[in-house]
Amino acid sequence: MEKKMVAMVMFMVVSLFLGCCDAAGTVYKVGDEDGWSLKPNYTYWTSTKNFKVGDTILFQYDAKLHNVIEVKSLADYRNCNKFSAIATYNSGNDSILIITTGHRFFMCGFPGHCAAGMKVDINALNLANTSASSTTAMPPTSSPNPSGIAIQDSHVPAP
Repeated sequence: MEKKMVAMVMFMVVSLFLGCCDAAGTVYKVGDEDGWSLKPNYTYWTSTKNFKVGDTILFQYDAKLHNVIEVKSLADYRNCNKFSAIATYNSGNDSILIITTGHRFFMCGFPGHCAAGMKVDINALNLANTSASSTTAMPPTSSPNPSGIAIQDSHVPAP
C-alpha cells in the first residue's frame, strides 16, 4: 500500500511539473540583442513575432537613458503622448506578462526617444486553439489518470 502511495505522489509531481512547463509562454526580449534602445526598428521586430496570452515581454535597457511607458490608445502611441500613461517602468529590466489579447502600446518617455521610433505595439493574438499543420495520422489525446490531471499522449505513426 505504501509503495502505491509513493508511486502515486511521484506521478502527480512529475505530471504537475510537465503541465507547468508546457503551459509556460515565450519570453520575448524587446529589440532582441539590442534590447530597448534607439537602434531597433520595432515595427519590423514585432512583425517577426507571434505574441499570445501567457507570453512575457522583457524590456532590458540602461535606466539612466530610457524607461518604458505604457499608454492607453493607438492615438496616444502614434502621437507619443506619454502623459496618458497607464504604467511606467524604470528598473532597466522590466518583465510584463501578457494576460489578454489585443494591442498594448509602449514607448520610451525620455525626450525625443519616442519620436525617434523608440515605441512598440505588442498585439497579442488568441493562438491557443491554432497549431501548425501536422502530418501525424492521429491527433493528440488526453488520458485520465488517478491524480485527475490530463496527460497528453502523442501518437506518431511508425515509419
